Amino acid sequence: MHKRHSLIVAAVAAASATAVGAAERTAPLVVTATRTPLTADDALAAVSVITRDDIDRRQPADVPELLRGLPGVSIARNGGRGKAASLYLRGTESDHTLVLVDGVRIGSATLGSAPLEQLSVSEIQRIEVVRGPRASLYGADAIGGVIQIFTRRDRSHARLAVGNRDTWELGAGLARDGERGGFAVSASGQSTDGFDATDERSFAHDPDRDGYDNRSASVSGHYQVTDTLTLRGRALRVDGENEFDSTSTAADETQQVVSGEADWQPTQSWRSSLSVGSTLDDVDSRDFDGDRFVTRRDTATWQNDFFIGDDHITTVGVDYHEDRVSGTIDYVETHRDNLAVFVQHQWYAGAFDVQGALRHDDNEAFGGETTGNIAVGYRISPALRTYASYGTAFKAPTFNDLYYPDTGFFKGNPDLEPEHSRTTEVGLESSGAWRWRVAAFHTDADDLITFDANAASSVNVNEARIRGIEGEVSGNIAGFGTRLAATWLDAEDGDTGNDLPRRPDLTATLGIDRAFGRARVGTEIHYGGERFDELANTTELDSFTVVDVTASYALSDAWTLRGKVANLLDEDYQTADTFEMPGRTVLVSIEWRGE
Repeated sequence: MHKRHSLIVAAVAAASATAVGAAERTAPLVVTATRTPLTADDALAAVSVITRDDIDRRQPADVPELLRGLPGVSIARNGGRGKAASLYLRGTESDHTLVLVDGVRIGSATLGSAPLEQLSVSEIQRIEVVRGPRASLYGADAIGGVIQIFTRRDRSHARLAVGNRDTWELGAGLARDGERGGFAVSASGQSTDGFDATDERSFAHDPDRDGYDNRSASVSGHYQVTDTLTLRGRALRVDGENEFDSTSTAADETQQVVSGEADWQPTQSWRSSLSVGSTLDDVDSRDFDGDRFVTRRDTATWQNDFFIGDDHITTVGVDYHEDRVSGTIDYVETHRDNLAVFVQHQWYAGAFDVQGALRHDDNEAFGGETTGNIAVGYRISPALRTYASYGTAFKAPTFNDLYYPDTGFFKGNPDLEPEHSRTTEVGLESSGAWRWRVAAFHTDADDLITFDANAASSVNVNEARIRGIEGEVSGNIAGFGTRLAATWLDAEDGDTGNDLPRRPDLTATLGIDRAFGRARVGTEIHYGGERFDELANTTELDSFTVVDVTASYALSDAWTLRGKVANLLDEDYQTADTFEMPGRTVLVSIEWRGE
C-alpha cells in the first residue's frame, strides 16, 4: 500500500477522541487543508500548525498575538486585549478568511468576520492555518485561507497568572480517557484594567483605561460505540465585557459553539461522517439605547471518504448552513440558507501528487456559485518538493451589505453579487534537518464590495491585485531552536493603484529559544513594515519592531513557573490610526499539568 495512503487510513482508523488527537501522535498531520488527515508536507498548500506546547512556550495574551508571527499574516488592532482585531491573510480583506472552531463556521453574518480577539488561548488545544483559497471545500469566505481552532482536551491542568495593569488569568481543566471513551472540561477567566486605547486625535477619545473581562468554558467527549462507529461532542462558550472609546463605550460579547459528530468506518476503504453544529455571535452595547446584533447559525455536513486502491482518495460531501439575525436593527430579511455539494480527489503517483476539488453552493440570497482548486506537486528528492496550484473563491455579501434598513446614511443593496477571486501559487519546501518553505502567490479579486457615498449603499466596484512571497525556515543552531518567517506583499487597488489599507509591505518574525536543564528562555522579535491606514493612502503608519522575551522553569514534572515581558523595549506604535498598542507588559504564571 502507498505510504501516504496507509498513513491516512491508519490515522482515520486509530482516531479516538478526535482526528486532531491522531494528528499530534504523528505530527504534523493536519485535517483542514483537504478535510482528510494527511501530513502538512503532503498538503500541496502553505500550512502552519500551532500546538499546545507552542502556546505554553510563547505565552501569548490572545489569539491575534499568537497568529501574528505566521507567514502571510498581518494584524491591525484597535487597542489591547479584547479590542477589535482585523487579520489580513496574504493581503486579502479582513473578512476573507474563514474561521472554524472544531469544524464549525463561526462569526457574525452582519459584519461578515469572526472575533478572534474574543477567543481565550486557555481553551485552545491546536490551531491549523491554511493559506490560499479553500472555497472548493468550505464555500464562502475562504479567499485568503482557513483558520481552524480546536478546543482543549489534552490533560488535566490548572493555571494562575498575574501581571501589570491589574491583569489576572485563572484556568483549570479535567480530562479523563477510558477504554472506549473519554471527556474533557475546561474553564478560564481573565481580567485587565487595560490602557487608553485611543490617542488624542480620535473623535471619541476619552482619557481613561479601556478594560476587558473574559469568561470561557469548553467541554468535549467521545465514545467508541463499536469498532467502526465513534460519537463525539464539543461545546465552547465565551462571555466578554469590553470597554472602548467610541460612540458606545462598552459592550457584552458572547460566542458559543456546539457540535456533534458520528464517524463511521465500515471498511478500510470507506469512511462516512455526519456532523452538526450551532453557533451564536451576540454583541450587545451596554450604553443607553445601544444596538444589539445577534447571529445564530446551524450547520450540517455529510462527508464520505473513499480510499481507492493504493494511491487514490475521493471525498464527496454535502454542506448545509442556515443564518438567522436578530437584535435592535430591523433588517429587510433576517434569514438565509446555503446548500452545497463538493467533491475532491487526491492522487499519489510516485513522485507526483495531484489534488483537485470542485464545489457548488446554492445560496438563498445570491444564487449559485461554483468554485474549484487544482494542485500538483513533484518530489525532487525525499526531502525536497515543489508544487503549483490554482484556485477560485468567493465572499458572500453580509446581511448589512444586503438588507440593512434605510437610515438616510446607509442602506442595504439586495442586488449585490459575491466578491470573486482567482489565485495562483508556486512553492518549494524541504523537510530535512532544517525545515523550510518558500511560496509565491498572485491573487486577482473583483466585484469587491465598497461603500458608494452617492448611493449611500454598498456596491460592487473595486478590483484588487495582490502579489507576494512568503518564507519560513526552522532548525537548530548550537542547541538554540530558531525560526524565521517573513512575507513581502504588494497589495493594490486595481482602480486607483493605491495600496490596500493596513497591509504592510514587509513583515518578519524571528523566534529563538533554548532549554537549560529545567529552565527555558526565548525571545521573539516581530517587525511590521510601513502601511497606509485608508484606501486614499493619505495617512501612513510607521514601521515598528516589537521584542518579547519568555522564560520558564519546571519546578517538578507537574508544576511549571512561567514569565513573559511583551514589548520589552516599550515600542510606541499603531497598526490602525489613532488606536494605541500595548506598551511593556509583564505576566507571571504558575501552571500544573496532570498525567
